[in-house]
Amino acid sequence: MLSYQLRPRGCKWENAVVPDFPSQGVVRLRLVPQSPFGGVMGASRTIQVGSSGKMTWDAKTGRTSAEADTELEEVDVLITYEKGDQEVRFHANQLMYATTFETRKELEAALEFLTYIMPAVLNVDFIDSPMVESTAGEVGGEPFLWQLLRGDQKVDAVTTEIQEERLARAWDRALLFSGDANRRLLAALHYFQTACRLERSGHTPWEFTAEVILNYTKVLESLFPPGGGTESMDASRDGLAALGYNTDEIETMFIPAWVLRSKLDVAHVSLAIFKVVQLQIVHSYCEKAEDFFRDLLGRVLDGTADGSHEVAPYEDSSPDAETVASIERIGRSLSA
Repeated sequence: MLSYQLRPRGCKWENAVVPDFPSQGVVRLRLVPQSPFGGVMGASRTIQVGSSGKMTWDAKTGRTSAEADTELEEVDVLITYEKGDQEVRFHANQLMYATTFETRKELEAALEFLTYIMPAVLNVDFIDSPMVESTAGEVGGEPFLWQLLRGDQKVDAVTTEIQEERLARAWDRALLFSGDANRRLLAALHYFQTACRLERSGHTPWEFTAEVILNYTKVLESLFPPGGGTESMDASRDGLAALGYNTDEIETMFIPAWVLRSKLDVAHVSLAIFKVVQLQIVHSYCEKAEDFFRDLLGRVLDGTADGSHEVAPYEDSSPDAETVASIERIGRSLSA
Protein backbone atom coordinates (compact mmCIF):
# COMPACT_ATOMS: atom_id res chain seq x y z
CA MET A 1 0.00 0.00 0.00
CA LEU A 2 1.45 3.33 -1.17
CA SER A 3 4.78 1.59 -1.80
CA TYR A 4 5.10 3.21 -5.22
CA GLN A 5 3.55 6.60 -4.34
CA LEU A 6 5.72 7.42 -1.34
CA ARG A 7 8.48 9.47 -2.94
CA PRO A 8 10.97 11.68 -1.07
CA ARG A 9 9.34 15.04 -0.39
CA GLY A 10 10.34 18.00 1.72
CA CYS A 11 9.25 21.50 2.73
CA LYS A 12 10.69 24.28 0.62
CA TRP A 13 10.60 27.31 2.93
CA GLU A 14 9.96 30.30 0.67
CA ASN A 15 12.02 32.72 2.76
CA ALA A 16 14.75 30.14 3.41
CA VAL A 17 13.86 30.35 7.11
CA VAL A 18 12.98 27.15 8.97
CA PRO A 19 10.61 27.94 11.86
CA ASP A 20 11.11 26.83 15.41
CA PHE A 21 8.92 24.09 16.84
CA PRO A 22 6.44 23.95 18.41
CA SER A 23 4.63 26.53 16.27
CA GLN A 24 1.11 27.24 15.12
CA GLY A 25 0.66 26.31 11.48
CA VAL A 26 -1.79 25.62 8.68
CA VAL A 27 -1.61 23.19 5.77
CA ARG A 28 -3.54 23.93 2.58
CA LEU A 29 -4.36 21.35 -0.06
CA ARG A 30 -5.77 22.21 -3.46
CA LEU A 31 -8.05 19.43 -4.71
CA VAL A 32 -8.85 18.65 -8.33
CA PRO A 33 -11.08 18.44 -10.26
CA GLN A 34 -12.64 21.60 -8.88
CA SER A 35 -16.25 21.35 -10.10
CA PRO A 36 -17.47 18.77 -7.51
CA PHE A 37 -16.56 21.27 -4.77
CA GLY A 38 -18.56 24.11 -6.36
CA GLY A 39 -17.87 27.60 -7.57
CA VAL A 40 -16.92 26.79 -11.16
CA MET A 41 -18.61 25.65 -14.34
CA GLY A 42 -17.28 22.86 -16.46
CA ALA A 43 -17.77 19.35 -17.69
CA SER A 44 -17.61 16.68 -14.98
CA ARG A 45 -19.68 13.79 -13.66
CA THR A 46 -21.14 15.87 -10.81
CA ILE A 47 -24.12 18.21 -11.35
CA GLN A 48 -26.44 20.12 -9.02
CA VAL A 49 -29.82 18.59 -8.23
CA GLY A 50 -32.56 20.28 -10.26
CA SER A 51 -30.20 22.00 -12.68
CA SER A 52 -30.56 21.80 -16.41
CA GLY A 53 -27.76 21.39 -18.88
CA LYS A 54 -26.42 18.72 -21.17
CA MET A 55 -24.91 15.28 -20.88
CA THR A 56 -22.31 14.28 -23.44
CA TRP A 57 -21.20 10.83 -24.47
CA ASP A 58 -17.98 10.87 -26.46
CA ALA A 59 -18.32 8.11 -29.04
CA LYS A 60 -14.58 8.31 -29.77
CA THR A 61 -13.52 7.45 -26.22
CA GLY A 62 -16.67 6.15 -24.50
CA ARG A 63 -16.44 8.84 -21.80
CA THR A 64 -19.57 10.47 -20.37
CA SER A 65 -19.63 13.95 -18.87
CA ALA A 66 -22.28 16.45 -17.82
CA GLU A 67 -22.29 20.23 -17.84
CA ALA A 68 -25.03 22.07 -15.95
CA ASP A 69 -26.10 25.62 -16.68
CA THR A 70 -26.05 26.41 -12.94
CA GLU A 71 -22.88 26.00 -10.97
CA LEU A 72 -22.86 24.19 -7.65
CA GLU A 73 -22.48 26.59 -4.74
CA GLU A 74 -19.05 26.39 -3.12
CA VAL A 75 -18.85 23.91 -0.27
CA ASP A 76 -17.90 25.35 3.11
CA VAL A 77 -17.43 22.94 6.01
CA LEU A 78 -15.76 23.91 9.29
CA ILE A 79 -14.78 21.25 11.82
CA THR A 80 -13.55 22.33 15.24
CA TYR A 81 -12.62 20.48 18.41
CA GLU A 82 -13.58 21.41 21.97
CA LYS A 83 -10.17 20.38 23.23
CA GLY A 84 -6.98 21.46 21.53
CA ASP A 85 -6.44 23.98 18.78
CA GLN A 86 -7.16 21.85 15.72
CA GLU A 87 -9.40 23.20 12.98
CA VAL A 88 -10.34 21.65 9.65
CA ARG A 89 -12.06 23.56 6.85
CA PHE A 90 -13.20 22.53 3.41
CA HIS A 91 -13.80 25.68 1.36
CA ALA A 92 -14.43 25.23 -2.36
CA ASN A 93 -11.64 22.93 -3.54
CA GLN A 94 -9.27 23.76 -0.68
CA LEU A 95 -8.71 21.69 2.44
CA MET A 96 -7.14 23.62 5.32
CA TYR A 97 -5.84 22.02 8.48
CA ALA A 98 -4.68 24.26 11.32
CA THR A 99 -3.03 23.15 14.54
CA THR A 100 0.09 23.52 16.66
CA PHE A 101 2.85 21.33 15.28
CA GLU A 102 5.04 20.19 18.16
CA THR A 103 7.86 18.93 15.92
CA ARG A 104 8.87 18.92 12.28
CA LYS A 105 8.17 15.20 12.22
CA GLU A 106 4.60 15.91 13.33
CA LEU A 107 4.22 18.38 10.45
CA GLU A 108 5.51 15.83 7.96
CA ALA A 109 3.11 13.19 9.32
CA ALA A 110 0.20 15.59 8.83
CA LEU A 111 1.32 16.37 5.28
CA GLU A 112 1.46 12.67 4.39
CA PHE A 113 -1.92 11.98 6.03
CA LEU A 114 -3.65 14.79 4.17
CA THR A 115 -1.99 14.15 0.79
CA TYR A 116 -2.22 10.36 0.63
CA ILE A 117 -5.13 9.33 2.85
CA MET A 118 -7.75 12.06 2.38
CA PRO A 119 -8.15 11.57 -1.41
CA ALA A 120 -8.75 7.84 -0.94
CA VAL A 121 -11.43 8.54 1.68
CA LEU A 122 -13.08 11.29 -0.39
CA ASN A 123 -13.14 8.96 -3.40
CA VAL A 124 -15.76 6.75 -1.70
CA ASP A 125 -18.42 9.48 -1.99
CA PHE A 126 -17.15 11.62 -4.90
CA ILE A 127 -17.73 10.18 -8.37
CA ASP A 128 -15.16 12.63 -9.77
CA SER A 129 -12.17 11.01 -8.10
CA PRO A 130 -10.38 13.78 -6.12
CA MET A 131 -6.63 14.23 -6.24
CA VAL A 132 -4.26 16.65 -4.52
CA GLU A 133 -2.85 19.18 -6.99
CA SER A 134 -0.64 21.02 -4.51
CA THR A 135 0.23 21.05 -0.81
CA ALA A 136 1.45 24.20 0.90
CA GLY A 137 1.02 26.15 4.10
CA GLU A 138 2.86 28.09 6.76
CA VAL A 139 4.31 27.36 10.18
CA GLY A 140 5.26 30.10 12.62
CA GLY A 141 4.47 32.63 9.92
CA GLU A 142 6.93 31.03 7.48
CA PRO A 143 5.32 29.88 4.17
CA PHE A 144 6.35 26.60 2.55
CA LEU A 145 5.65 24.32 -0.38
CA TRP A 146 5.69 20.56 0.11
CA GLN A 147 7.32 19.19 -3.00
CA LEU A 148 9.33 16.34 -4.47
CA LEU A 149 13.04 16.33 -3.75
CA ARG A 150 14.02 14.74 -7.05
CA GLY A 151 12.67 13.57 -10.39
CA ASP A 152 13.85 11.08 -12.99
CA GLN A 153 11.81 11.47 -16.17
CA LYS A 154 13.35 11.10 -19.62
CA VAL A 155 12.63 12.83 -22.90
CA ASP A 156 13.24 11.62 -26.43
CA ALA A 157 15.49 13.90 -28.51
CA VAL A 158 14.70 13.27 -32.18
CA THR A 159 14.80 14.71 -35.67
CA THR A 160 12.05 14.64 -38.27
CA GLU A 161 14.04 12.00 -40.15
CA ILE A 162 14.19 9.76 -37.07
CA GLN A 163 10.42 10.01 -36.60
CA GLU A 164 9.82 9.27 -40.28
CA GLU A 165 12.02 6.15 -40.05
CA ARG A 166 10.08 5.04 -36.98
CA LEU A 167 6.75 5.45 -38.77
CA ALA A 168 7.90 3.41 -41.76
CA ARG A 169 9.30 0.71 -39.47
CA ALA A 170 6.04 0.62 -37.49
CA TRP A 171 4.06 0.01 -40.68
CA ASP A 172 6.33 -2.87 -41.70
CA ARG A 173 6.05 -4.37 -38.21
CA ALA A 174 2.26 -4.06 -38.21
CA LEU A 175 2.13 -6.30 -41.28
CA LEU A 176 3.40 -9.15 -39.08
CA PHE A 177 -0.05 -9.40 -37.53
CA SER A 178 -2.25 -10.17 -40.52
CA GLY A 179 -5.04 -12.53 -39.56
CA ASP A 180 -4.19 -14.45 -36.40
CA ALA A 181 -0.43 -14.43 -37.00
CA ASN A 182 1.87 -13.78 -34.05
CA ARG A 183 -0.98 -13.57 -31.57
CA ARG A 184 1.31 -13.81 -28.52
CA LEU A 185 3.52 -10.99 -29.78
CA LEU A 186 0.45 -8.82 -30.40
CA ALA A 187 -0.70 -9.50 -26.84
CA ALA A 188 2.73 -8.47 -25.53
CA LEU A 189 2.55 -5.21 -27.49
CA HIS A 190 -0.91 -4.53 -26.06
CA TYR A 191 0.21 -5.06 -22.47
CA PHE A 192 3.25 -2.86 -23.00
CA GLN A 193 1.09 -0.09 -24.45
CA THR A 194 -1.25 -0.41 -21.46
CA ALA A 195 1.72 -0.04 -19.11
CA CYS A 196 2.91 3.08 -20.94
CA ARG A 197 -0.58 4.61 -21.01
CA LEU A 198 -0.97 4.05 -17.27
CA GLU A 199 2.31 5.86 -16.63
CA ARG A 200 1.27 8.78 -18.85
CA SER A 201 -2.31 9.11 -17.62
CA GLY A 202 -1.71 9.06 -13.88
CA HIS A 203 -1.93 12.23 -11.80
CA THR A 204 1.74 11.50 -11.05
CA PRO A 205 4.02 9.25 -13.15
CA TRP A 206 3.86 6.56 -10.45
CA GLU A 207 0.16 6.65 -9.51
CA PHE A 208 -0.44 3.35 -11.33
CA THR A 209 3.02 1.81 -11.01
CA ALA A 210 1.67 -1.41 -9.50
CA GLU A 211 -0.56 -1.88 -12.55
CA VAL A 212 2.35 -0.93 -14.83
CA ILE A 213 4.48 -3.70 -13.29
CA LEU A 214 1.62 -6.17 -13.67
CA ASN A 215 1.42 -5.43 -17.38
CA TYR A 216 5.19 -5.83 -17.75
CA THR A 217 4.91 -9.35 -16.39
CA LYS A 218 2.06 -9.99 -18.84
CA VAL A 219 4.47 -9.01 -21.61
CA LEU A 220 6.89 -11.67 -20.40
CA GLU A 221 4.20 -14.28 -19.94
CA SER A 222 2.79 -13.59 -23.42
CA LEU A 223 6.18 -13.95 -25.08
CA PHE A 224 7.54 -16.79 -22.94
CA PRO A 225 4.65 -19.00 -21.76
CA PRO A 226 5.42 -21.56 -19.07
CA GLY A 227 5.11 -25.18 -20.04
CA GLY A 228 6.52 -28.64 -19.56
CA GLY A 229 6.91 -28.08 -15.83
CA THR A 230 8.72 -24.75 -16.28
CA GLU A 231 7.50 -21.92 -14.05
CA SER A 232 6.80 -18.46 -15.47
CA MET A 233 9.97 -16.87 -14.11
CA ASP A 234 12.23 -19.61 -15.47
CA ALA A 235 10.38 -19.61 -18.79
CA SER A 236 11.17 -15.90 -19.03
CA ARG A 237 14.83 -16.56 -18.23
CA ASP A 238 15.08 -19.16 -20.99
CA GLY A 239 13.28 -17.00 -23.55
CA LEU A 240 15.35 -13.90 -22.77
CA ALA A 241 18.58 -15.88 -23.03
CA ALA A 242 17.50 -17.11 -26.47
CA LEU A 243 17.18 -13.45 -27.51
CA GLY A 244 20.77 -12.74 -26.55
CA TYR A 245 20.42 -11.27 -23.06
CA ASN A 246 23.13 -12.41 -20.64
CA THR A 247 22.42 -13.57 -17.08
CA ASP A 248 23.22 -10.23 -15.47
CA GLU A 249 20.91 -8.39 -17.88
CA ILE A 250 18.09 -10.86 -17.32
CA GLU A 251 18.31 -10.69 -13.54
CA THR A 252 18.70 -6.88 -13.50
CA MET A 253 16.27 -5.83 -16.22
CA PHE A 254 13.39 -8.32 -16.22
CA ILE A 255 13.22 -10.71 -13.27
CA PRO A 256 12.58 -7.85 -10.77
CA ALA A 257 9.20 -7.33 -12.46
CA TRP A 258 8.22 -10.89 -11.56
CA VAL A 259 9.49 -10.41 -8.00
CA LEU A 260 7.55 -7.15 -7.52
CA ARG A 261 4.44 -8.73 -9.01
CA SER A 262 4.51 -11.53 -6.45
CA LYS A 263 5.91 -9.77 -3.39
CA LEU A 264 5.21 -6.03 -3.39
CA ASP A 265 1.61 -4.88 -3.73
CA VAL A 266 1.00 -5.72 -7.38
CA ALA A 267 -0.84 -9.02 -7.83
CA HIS A 268 -1.15 -9.47 -4.06
CA VAL A 269 -1.97 -6.99 -1.31
CA SER A 270 0.95 -5.77 0.79
CA LEU A 271 0.45 -3.72 3.94
CA ALA A 272 4.11 -3.82 4.91
CA ILE A 273 5.95 -0.62 5.74
CA PHE A 274 9.32 -0.46 4.01
CA LYS A 275 12.36 1.64 4.83
CA VAL A 276 13.12 4.64 2.65
CA VAL A 277 16.29 3.04 1.25
CA GLN A 278 14.30 -0.06 0.27
CA LEU A 279 11.65 1.99 -1.52
CA GLN A 280 14.34 3.95 -3.34
CA ILE A 281 15.66 0.70 -4.83
CA VAL A 282 12.17 -0.28 -5.96
CA HIS A 283 11.48 3.17 -7.42
CA SER A 284 14.81 3.17 -9.26
CA TYR A 285 13.95 -0.10 -11.02
CA CYS A 286 10.43 1.03 -11.89
CA GLU A 287 11.74 4.22 -13.47
CA LYS A 288 14.11 2.24 -15.74
CA ALA A 289 11.89 -0.73 -16.55
CA GLU A 290 10.06 0.83 -19.50
CA ASP A 291 13.33 1.16 -21.43
CA PHE A 292 14.15 -2.48 -20.70
CA PHE A 293 10.82 -3.73 -22.04
CA ARG A 294 10.90 -1.41 -25.05
CA ASP A 295 14.30 -2.89 -25.98
CA LEU A 296 12.90 -6.41 -25.53
CA LEU A 297 9.94 -5.84 -27.84
CA GLY A 298 12.19 -4.24 -30.42
CA ARG A 299 14.38 -7.35 -30.44
CA VAL A 300 11.37 -9.65 -30.72
CA LEU A 301 9.82 -7.65 -33.56
CA ASP A 302 13.10 -7.54 -35.48
CA GLY A 303 13.74 -11.23 -34.88
CA THR A 304 10.22 -12.15 -36.00
CA ALA A 305 10.56 -10.04 -39.13
CA ASP A 306 13.90 -11.51 -40.24
CA GLY A 307 13.11 -15.06 -39.11
CA SER A 308 15.83 -15.27 -36.46
CA HIS A 309 13.30 -15.59 -33.63
CA GLU A 310 9.96 -17.32 -33.33
CA VAL A 311 7.46 -16.54 -30.58
CA ALA A 312 5.68 -19.58 -29.19
CA PRO A 313 2.47 -20.17 -31.19
CA TYR A 314 -0.97 -19.84 -29.66
CA GLU A 315 -3.39 -22.25 -31.23
CA ASP A 316 -6.65 -22.11 -29.26
CA SER A 317 -8.24 -18.63 -29.08
CA SER A 318 -11.51 -19.75 -27.45
CA PRO A 319 -12.02 -19.23 -23.69
CA ASP A 320 -12.04 -22.32 -21.50
CA ALA A 321 -15.31 -23.84 -20.32
CA GLU A 322 -14.83 -22.79 -16.70
CA THR A 323 -14.38 -19.12 -17.68
CA VAL A 324 -17.47 -19.24 -19.92
CA ALA A 325 -19.52 -20.79 -17.10
CA SER A 326 -18.34 -18.08 -14.68
CA ILE A 327 -19.32 -15.29 -17.08
CA GLU A 328 -22.75 -16.83 -17.61
CA ARG A 329 -23.23 -17.09 -13.84
CA ILE A 330 -22.36 -13.40 -13.46
CA GLY A 331 -24.89 -12.59 -16.19
CA ARG A 332 -27.66 -14.50 -14.42
CA SER A 333 -26.88 -12.70 -11.15
CA LEU A 334 -26.98 -9.25 -12.81
CA SER A 335 -30.27 -10.08 -14.54
CA ALA A 336 -31.81 -11.12 -11.22
